[in-house]
Amino acid sequence: MIADFFYNHQAFKNVLVAIVHEDVIPNRLEKIDDIVALYHDELLVGINFLNISKTIKIHSMGKIFLPNRAFIDAINALLIKQNITFDVPLNSGFIIVDILKPILYKDDKMFVEVQLKERKIIVSSKKQKSLNSKGIIALNGTLLENGTRVKKQVLEGIKSEGILLNLADDEILNEEIKNLPSGSDFYSLI
Repeated sequence: MIADFFYNHQAFKNVLVAIVHEDVIPNRLEKIDDIVALYHDELLVGINFLNISKTIKIHSMGKIFLPNRAFIDAINALLIKQNITFDVPLNSGFIIVDILKPILYKDDKMFVEVQLKERKIIVSSKKQKSLNSKGIIALNGTLLENGTRVKKQVLEGIKSEGILLNLADDEILNEEIKNLPSGSDFYSLI
């Protein structure tokens, strides 16, 4: 699950807001202790963590970009304790992959097959001079630093599950990720 986290002590007091589906309006809620889960029918669309400072000290205001491993682990522990589970634990949306092969080139775009843990997926990319054996993808739904959200793309019937970030010119970053396991949350490992 990818969620966007917001914290503003002045506006929300001691509440951490997690938005899972920003385009879906909740129609019911479930409150367990200090967690309010917001649902649209059975779909979890958001979570309010009340009295969050009892668990996590947050020193930022506004959107929390790229939460670190300790933050994600603490949030996942709170959710598991209240029996709120997901197919995929919270992650930043930036995942380390093994790059297998290019699939399709067209104009300045290409699709690439990558290994994400035990499954192969296809992601889009801008054409790159060379493809390294490792890379970082941003999954569909991930909010990028420029404020845009990664969206599904289809080109000639091929569907993308994210985008391959262009690391061709970043030798230091390439060196950092080459020994990290495929499928890992990039920001939890640095």
